[in-house]
Amino acid sequence: MGEAVLGPPVAPKKTTQRLFTAAAKSLDALEDYIANKDSTHNVPPSEIALNRNANAKLLPYRTFAVAESQQTAQYAKPVSLPERPKRLMFTFGGTGPQYWQQGHDLMRHPVFAQSVYECDKIHVQHTGRSFLSDTGLFIGQPSQRLDLEHMDIWPGDVVCLANAIYQIAMYDLLRSINVSPDVVLGFSLGETTALYGSGAISREMAVKIVIAIGRALLRIDNSGGLVIGVMDVSNALVMQAMDTLPTHIRRNLYISSFITPTVMGVVGPSADVEYFADNLPPGASYTRIHVGSAVHSPFLDLSEAPFREEVERIFELHGKCVRAPVIPMMSSVTGEWKTDAPTVDYVWDSIRRTILMKPVVEKLVAEYGEQSTFIELSPHPSLSPYIEAMGAGASFGPCARPPSARRLAAGATYVSEHMAFLQACGRLFTYGIDTMDLAAVNKYDG
Repeated sequence: MGEAVLGPPVAPKKTTQRLFTAAAKSLDALEDYIANKDSTHNVPPSEIALNRNANAKLLPYRTFAVAESQQTAQYAKPVSLPERPKRLMFTFGGTGPQYWQQGHDLMRHPVFAQSVYECDKIHVQHTGRSFLSDTGLFIGQPSQRLDLEHMDIWPGDVVCLANAIYQIAMYDLLRSINVSPDVVLGFSLGETTALYGSGAISREMAVKIVIAIGRALLRIDNSGGLVIGVMDVSNALVMQAMDTLPTHIRRNLYISSFITPTVMGVVGPSADVEYFADNLPPGASYTRIHVGSAVHSPFLDLSEAPFREEVERIFELHGKCVRAPVIPMMSSVTGEWKTDAPTVDYVWDSIRRTILMKPVVEKLVAEYGEQSTFIELSPHPSLSPYIEAMGAGASFGPCARPPSARRLAAGATYVSEHMAFLQACGRLFTYGIDTMDLAAVNKYDG
């Protein structure tokens, strides 16, 4: 049996980047501090709070900076607190945003690292192998079994676990600094990790279900399916164009997702999807979705029987711990609030049925308006531009994908994962999320 990895063999590169925050009673006071922070500012202590939660709740003008020191800090433009508190919506995406060094820079945070190791321990107990050792992910050590760094498309099971472990660990990290969601929502694979975030299932159950999903995808890897994202025209026009195709082609095409009113996913046999891509309605464009498994389509039906059998065993083992979401959860399977406990059928539907991202986001935006703040818990926040396009108050992730070496100019700097995490915390501070523990945010700066 394999052994779980107990700690990172390679330490993340040391950095002293920290989050600096400032809150003041008036805009003039805050601007005075920013302009004179290197010398002597004239702001009375009662009118400003620096780098702490104390007193900040009473001070409506705020700013932040991520830097190595107070002297080198370049503060963001000061803003006033919103009239009504922001509502945080933790968003768990599907496959796609994974990359080779994801999470490595965040392993400096003990909560993130411990969550990753706990997931790996569950993987070892369930499969007999260490996911971290087999892939090298998170620990920054190339694997002898899989050269993920140089693969264009990763195996389906690796993709699933890479994203799920990251999401679970990031969720745990945010909760550890007292940043909690008002709503959770997930898409595709993210539906399972959202169930974990909602309190409906345990971490152990979530990891085991994701392993089962990965096995289901692996069975249909390289099965000849192709997924494209069609954009720039209404979904209705795209569906009308599909219905004008020759019957022998149309019957093989399926809608895998509704992302926004003008972005949707189409899946089917490669030749048929290519034909449709050449016959899109005027003004439409498309992009290939680089996945090895054509999920959310009948391609997956070949895996249904073994998948259900495996997940049923998981529910039998952990069924007593399954419950309805404790934190409100919006389902992209049904497009409605998830008010009952998940079932085997629900888990299957989350990877088989069309992803209803558009109606889910639209309902949340309609209910919360400018208060709606989506926090995307993925290695790379690829969904945030689409969410903001549908009217969300804001959507961003405490994460960033560094550019590849060939795209990074010599001597240029980039936003690391740790810096992106600090910047996200800074934004939350300016949004009035005063439960956040600023001391904990900076506790592990390298």
